Amino acid sequence: MITDAEIHLEKLATELELRGFAVRLRVKEGWSPSLTVTNPKAPVLAESILVMADMEGQAAYYFPWPMRIAPVTELIIAADSVERVLAETGRPPRAAAPAGRVEADAR
Repeated sequence: MITDAEIHLEKLATELELRGFAVRLRVKEGWSPSLTVTNPKAPVLAESILVMADMEGQAAYYFPWPMRIAPVTELIIAADSVERVLAETGRPPRAAAPAGRVEADAR
């Protein structure tokens, strides 16, 4: 059975792959699913992403230390934040999303 956390992590994985990052969804019985994201141009730049409830009880992406990244309903904002953390020196900034771009719906 696929959990909501896995669905949200898969959506984030897809967005980050489009940006050139290597991703790996880790699902292990008894553990929360996590997404390992690696910058292939600088493999030392890697981090895990989790989905947990924030202080308002809403699902959000988190770094494991724990630092809230963004609500799962804000996929592009979350991907932008992860990209900033894992960007290698000299990486060109991502162009802003075209006006009217609709976020992927959250399940």
